[in-house]
Amino acid sequence: MSAAPSLPLHPQPALPGDPELLPSLPPAESFLPRRATWLWLALLVVGYLALNTIILSRTVHNPDLALKMQSKDSRQYVEIAHDFARGDFSMSYAKDMPHRQPLYPLALAPVVKFWGDDLFKLGAVNVATGLVLLIGLYLGLLVIFRRFSVAILCSVAFITNPFMVDKISARLMTEALHALLLTGLLLLFIRYIQQGKLYQLLAISAAAGADYLVKTNGLFVAAATFGVLMIHECRQLIRREPNTQESRMAYLGKKAAAYLAAGLVFILVAAPSWIPRYRYFHDPIYHGYLSNFLWVDSYEQGHTGQAKTDFTWKDYASHHDLHGVVTRWSTGFYHVYYDIPRHTEHVRVLYFLAIGGLIVALLQRRWDFCLLAGCLFIQMLPVVWTSVSNPGPRVPYGTMFPFELVFAALGLSWLAGYIEARKSRLCLDGLSSRLAREAN
Repeated sequence: MSAAPSLPLHPQPALPGDPELLPSLPPAESFLPRRATWLWLALLVVGYLALNTIILSRTVHNPDLALKMQSKDSRQYVEIAHDFARGDFSMSYAKDMPHRQPLYPLALAPVVKFWGDDLFKLGAVNVATGLVLLIGLYLGLLVIFRRFSVAILCSVAFITNPFMVDKISARLMTEALHALLLTGLLLLFIRYIQQGKLYQLLAISAAAGADYLVKTNGLFVAAATFGVLMIHECRQLIRREPNTQESRMAYLGKKAAAYLAAGLVFILVAAPSWIPRYRYFHDPIYHGYLSNFLWVDSYEQGHTGQAKTDFTWKDYASHHDLHGVVTRWSTGFYHVYYDIPRHTEHVRVLYFLAIGGLIVALLQRRWDFCLLAGCLFIQMLPVVWTSVSNPGPRVPYGTMFPFELVFAALGLSWLAGYIEARKSRLCLDGLSSRLAREAN
């Protein structure tokens, strides 16, 4: 019997649909007409709705859980939603709460307008958001990896993730909407690296802008995403064949116009955030006390709750040496990439599958997923730095979770291919042995 096939180390085609890479997989378009596609999706939707509706109902009918659901942050979002429900879109909340963003309150506003502060119906907004995320995740992974097993298992990982279950059905917080927009951005990012379509780049920009309207760290998401995409475009420019019909200058001009359009899309989508901040503070990205966390060593110091910023880099530099800086970075990396997932995921199957997918991306030199890993690393740097002063899991894990899903999908796709190759090799060996016996 021959040995099991080893993990390929040579460069692979960037597009998962390339026939050399996945010769046995049907084209992505063939999945949509299939009855099995929608049957599996229906089962996932039923399971998701049953789980989250039960937990939401239990939460709102339990006085202690209902009180916890209406935390200070949640009450502020509902207050802003009341302004929107009355037709007040002046964004006057930004004067006192510049750390708050408007998109989540806007999602709550229709419920507030028609049903007031009904906790179950407000919670249903998160459940509906998670439902859209589930459908998009399932179909997106099916198109990219073209395996039912990958799309189904990653969807189940999302449905059963304890962090997301809590944030969807037991809290009035932004994590569900943030996860929806960031997951969509990641799937679009992969497709743009593979196909390079203009509409994909514009959709990435729109998703980044909308994510910034949900959470302020969406600004880091946008900066990291476009920074990594610029690296990709430079690589594409360098690797272009000199005998192609389009000159390098023409190609560069076309890409420059595309990125200018993408930048304009981001500015327009993010306008509800930067316009009022520029009006009130003359700084379009001013977010009040949140910047304190960059320059203090404890949550109590940073969380002043004030519209003004109390600390700057000068305060940090006056009290810390190089050893303190290195210690803060090392502690932050350990906390964000190991300790928080260890305590947040009860069983770290998704975590280790994501690590496996990252290893596959590096060993197979999958440029699309290597760029995605770079995007994760860069956008998490401010989160890593501030994990000492803001140690809670909401921001770090809420941002890392969509990346875990996508890298776990890559790991599962490789594992499924490995198993199929192993089965094929065993069948071929068995057939060869049988033919040999018959020939004798």
